[in-house]
Amino acid sequence: MKKMALFLGVLLLFCLVVGCSSNAGDDANLPIPTETPQETSNEILLPTPSPSIEPEQTPELPPQTPHPITSSEGTESLLLSYDSFVEFADPRADSAQPDINPTVIATSSTVSMFRYIEILFTHDDYVRLYDAGTLYTLDYLTPETPFVVHGIPWSTIPQRGISFVDESGIARYFTVSLSGYDGAIVLVEFWNPED
Repeated sequence: MKKMALFLGVLLLFCLVVGCSSNAGDDANLPIPTETPQETSNEILLPTPSPSIEPEQTPELPPQTPHPITSSEGTESLLLSYDSFVEFADPRADSAQPDINPTVIATSSTVSMFRYIEILFTHDDYVRLYDAGTLYTLDYLTPETPFVVHGIPWSTIPQRGISFVDESGIARYFTVSLSGYDGAIVLVEFWNPED
């Protein structure tokens, strides 16, 4: 037993000194450098700075201010909590899935020129969303009467959104999309380059 332990110890020591590894045979196929080594000098070489690269200019977004609009899944109990609502079926609604709950867009204060819009995007230097046209419009959206839309086409880049004019007279734009975190319906403000 002592002889076996001694043999394994010598073999391990040999492998450490000589370099036993699965890649040891690969070293034989490496090319041999033909250049002669250069003389060393005491000169310190500093890396040359790379030219500065200007970042692409992105449009400056207006400051995020509070807004009165909310979005949620139109469950039966939520819809029963309203005396009335305005309904709209998106032209791209999937008739194969009629049992999906609609989306409820509600407001805590009256807003004017409410629009349900189509959103398109460009991606030349960066992705830009823009209002591609109105699918439904209301002169006013009030707290008592929400907007209920059926069949929003969900995708990675939002295809639908809303726009309205706030109390300051500023047109605001929001995507209607699904949260990647919990699947909730969320409104995300974007800057419309047409304005």
